[in-house]
Amino acid sequence: MRWTEMRWTHMPARVTTMAAVALFGLLATTVEALPQEARTRAREARIQEARYREARYREMTAPLALARSEVMRANVLATARLGSRSAERSAPEIPEPWIQQDPADSLYQAARQALNRGHYARSGDLFQQIRERYPRSGYVGDSYYFQALAVQRAGGSRAQERSLELLGVMLAQHPQATTRDEARALQMRIQGLLARQGNADAARQVAQQASAGCDDEDQSLRAAALSALLQMDSERAVPILREVLEDRDVCSAELRRRSIFILAQHLDEGAVDLLIDLAHRNPDPDAEVREQAVFWLSQVGGEEALAALESILQDADADEKLQEKAVFAVSQHSSPRAAEILRGYAERQGAPRAIRENAIFWLGQRGDAGASDYLRDLYGRLQDQELKERAIFSIAQTRSDANGRWLMDRVRDDGEDP
Repeated sequence: MRWTEMRWTHMPARVTTMAAVALFGLLATTVEALPQEARTRAREARIQEARYREARYREMTAPLALARSEVMRANVLATARLGSRSAERSAPEIPEPWIQQDPADSLYQAARQALNRGHYARSGDLFQQIRERYPRSGYVGDSYYFQALAVQRAGGSRAQERSLELLGVMLAQHPQATTRDEARALQMRIQGLLARQGNADAARQVAQQASAGCDDEDQSLRAAALSALLQMDSERAVPILREVLEDRDVCSAELRRRSIFILAQHLDEGAVDLLIDLAHRNPDPDAEVREQAVFWLSQVGGEEALAALESILQDADADEKLQEKAVFAVSQHSSPRAAEILRGYAERQGAPRAIRENAIFWLGQRGDAGASDYLRDLYGRLQDQELKERAIFSIAQTRSDANGRWLMDRVRDDGEDP
């Protein structure tokens, strides 16, 4: 079989006993020609081999799965925190009835079902009927929020204004409603939409909430306002975001987490400098803020960002999770300098083995001849079996005659571990 026709799954699984070797040998013959017991044992061995390969593949590609989850998480945050149209339509379903024996229970269920199915006009009418027919129902306060949500999704020339009217009545007359926080967030999102359409009053309210001090009780609402402000006036929003991220003694960790994500949507030179500050020069006390800063540095080109990531990897006191994020961030840079940093970490004695494995993995993902040459050389200098196995896997990711010959040499080498 030529190397160009091979797949990594054709490589034999690790075997530990002569009995296992014999069973695998049976697979080379026609299974139907074997006695029943031998056929059964051969099938079992084949199943075990497939399970082993699947488990090893999942383990070997764990860094890629982690990276994909990070990117997916960022995309989810983007739709959830920036208030896009898709986020509005993918909002969580309306909750099940929660007030037993309430006279409006059946009406609430019908309105909820209509909203979850996308029948927005009918849902809005049914939520309004709750207030008209059962003014003392426990669902009255929350019905304003659900109706506002239905009206906004239904659309129309006055949808945003009508939604704001409903939310205003709810917050003024039913401040104890269970959906109060959701209502305020929706209110701010709508005001942001109206502000971008030129509504001066909405723009004023968004700017006022975004500029509220960190001692404000509802910092999640301020985060929503900052997101809306960034979309309508980035020059005004960015300095406020920087102020929040720099004022670590007052602003809550949750607000800083949201703010760093919002700031990442506007990665100018000043924003990059702040990310470096949060991640390394003057690390934020919150671990998630530091990790987010490192993650967003993966989206930044330039030597300054790479130098900061390298400093994190060289810091013996940096926690492993942060270093793992830093290795991924470096891997997203295509420059030769990034490859040098990954090589240095792969060879570092005393560094966490799992992260060294990640560095080797990402070198294999670069897919260039220089990376393959380096990994083949590195293999001969590695003593740790897990690291050597990771190197083999990474080398196999780049199809070339040189790599094919090298892998076959490993198969034929009696001095190698089975």
